[in-house]
Amino acid sequence: MAKKFKYDLEYLYSSYKKNYNKGDMEKAKLYNTMASQIHGVSLDAVYHDKISKREDRLGPFGIGKSKKIKYG
Repeated sequence: MAKKFKYDLEYLYSSYKKNYNKGDMEKAKLYNTMASQIHGVSLDAVYHDKISKREDRLGPFGIGKSKKIKYG
């Protein structure tokens, strides 16, 4: 019996992020196409949405919101 590969979405997303951050765009595109064919999800859109939300949260200077210090 031949063993079929079972690609879950978490594995494909983590492999996409790893190759994208290393700069290997060919492998990242490969994982993106596999996810779109198997699961119908674009990993490119998911990753860039996550990055844009992080930038919005940190603000224009990348520091984030300041909190008031409470005494007493």
